[in-house]
Amino acid sequence: MCGVDASTVSRAIKGDPRISKATTERVQEVARKMGYQPNLAARLLKQGHSHIFWFVVPALGTTIDWKIAERASITAAKNGFDTAIAVHHGRQEDFNRLIDNMGSGLAAGAVINRRDIKDVSAVRRLLDMNFPIIFIDVPVGSLDVCVITTENSVASEGLVKNCLNEGVDEFVLAFDREKNPVEQQRFDGAAKAITAAGVRYIDASQGDGWGQLIHGEKRIGVLASWQGPIQDLVFANADVFCGKELIAGCFDAWPGEPAPAKKVIVAVQDYDGMADAALNHLISAHGGERQGCPAALPIAEYQVLNGRF
Repeated sequence: MCGVDASTVSRAIKGDPRISKATTERVQEVARKMGYQPNLAARLLKQGHSHIFWFVVPALGTTIDWKIAERASITAAKNGFDTAIAVHHGRQEDFNRLIDNMGSGLAAGAVINRRDIKDVSAVRRLLDMNFPIIFIDVPVGSLDVCVITTENSVASEGLVKNCLNEGVDEFVLAFDREKNPVEQQRFDGAAKAITAAGVRYIDASQGDGWGQLIHGEKRIGVLASWQGPIQDLVFANADVFCGKELIAGCFDAWPGEPAPAKKVIVAVQDYDGMADAALNHLISAHGGERQGCPAALPIAEYQVLNGRF
């Protein structure tokens, strides 16, 4: 139809500069009229590589996910790569499907936050293919894979020390230890620091102990990984917390006023450091270099939020 052989048609559709402008325009016009759409996956498989790193996250509204993704996209672009964000919503079937799609040749590598996903065995097939993968935030015990994470236990110890400096008499720990290893690490770090200080704490996940709360002490520290569990706990047990002065401690962010706490201490993770370490590891692996896994990162800073009203 175009008066040229198949190889010339293929090159013209791809915009190969070896084909004259007139021939390229003629071939592409015929292709458009015929409704032709190139198979990008097949093209990437034939080339044997992609220049897109996938960033696989559980949600887009969590601070650690969007901040690291944003920084990672900048680092990737500086090194000639693009990034694509894929969300697994904490659902096992969505996670497995995303992992399968990554093996189709559409990705050069992946940064994965598997939070809320219990079974990561689907990743093993990609590792067997030497596909560059690095996990962030939540440790993965079942796979021999690099994980970029925070010194969570030490970070919780820091939250406790900051609360003690604010005069906290007793603590309530609201970490969901059944959820993932990060929650357990944060609980362990907080419990260790509280015990060392000779102060009492109650594990909110045990569902008891509220009747003995504080023994008359007035200033209570309530610690959790994020804002929601602290507010839910206090509002659900308003009669117990009534008349107490609360100091809250959490990770990453506390949007809005400190209420129901008088003051909030936020342990801010090193998002830039985590993103840069993850992307540098991926880029090296994509180039055939093997690197050791970076050490866990310290907290970037502790922010103290006071009420304005």
